[in-house]
Amino acid sequence: METDDPTLRLVKICQALGGDAYLSGRDGAKYMDLDTFHSHQLELVFQDFNHPEYPQCYGPFEPNLSVVDLLFNCGPESLTIIREASI
Repeated sequence: METDDPTLRLVKICQALGGDAYLSGRDGAKYMDLDTFHSHQLELVFQDFNHPEYPQCYGPFEPNLSVVDLLFNCGPESLTIIREASI
């Protein structure tokens, strides 16, 4: 995958793995060349993650922490919280 173009590098990785879509974070459109995906017939999907709130030990809910925080605060219930979160 010899290319200096970061978007083309993602396309090549998808192709090498037999993928037909790329899931990007919501801000990916700010820095990727979207036409590169389209010209290679790759679907580009933007994630719109809504962080679920869960009980934490201290103070008000603090979003965007590690999944380790979720595991330590919610234990076995963590899997249910993850599955119910929307991407």
